[in-house]
Amino acid sequence: MRSDHLVMGQVTLYALSMLAGLGESLDTEAPLARLSSPGWKHPDRRGSHAVAGVFIGLFLALPLLIFALSPSAAELTERGVSVGAASQAQFIPGRVVRFQQGLSSTGATISPDISDASVVVVEKPPSTAFCSLGLGGQVIVEFPDGFDDGPGADLAVTERTWGDGPDERAAVWVSEDGVNWQKAGVANNAASRPDSPDTVSQFDFATVKVRAPARFVKLVDVTASSGVPEQNGFDVASIRVLHPAAGETR
Repeated sequence: MRSDHLVMGQVTLYALSMLAGLGESLDTEAPLARLSSPGWKHPDRRGSHAVAGVFIGLFLALPLLIFALSPSAAELTERGVSVGAASQAQFIPGRVVRFQQGLSSTGATISPDISDASVVVVEKPPSTAFCSLGLGGQVIVEFPDGFDDGPGADLAVTERTWGDGPDERAAVWVSEDGVNWQKAGVANNAASRPDSPDTVSQFDFATVKVRAPARFVKLVDVTASSGVPEQNGFDVASIRVLHPAAGETR
């Protein structure tokens, strides 16, 4: 418990004791009673006064007592509880610059219903939506106001595989001008399960030595063909940055 909480607790207990004592010492004999005959005795209500004093004290001191017993923000943080922090905002691209889709593992064209790259520029797309890059395919998106390096992860790529699909990967690149690229790492679908299809790969620019700020992100499918029928490569559901420049589209 913090020292200021301890002090407030002591003050609260002292206030309660003082109010209880005040209740015991109250004498409500009216002036007329003191002028009455010597044989008249005023009823002794000191016990009820004490009880009333305690209840009044509790009512007045309750806010102080709650504060005294509540843990501090620092204490909560030490226990692993996030204090006053909402979930970190993620920001979508402003546009798709280029989408070059590859073919399936059988050499077939990817189905049109999973070939719309604009899904990544939708704030809240359907939970089943994604775009298959195809083997060797790629997509480039732009964040018009740019994004920067910040505390922790800076870029998040979500892959959506339904069922027990094969291993699928995409190289992730970052650029300030759309010409010169820096590799941030490789996104995958390692965490995808039938009941939880999404795998979110996060990249910390400081850790992977990516210079920021930047404006463009490129995903290039690097999935190794496993012979699975109609293997469609990396299925991208979202590309988002966590530390955009001021004014970026959320």
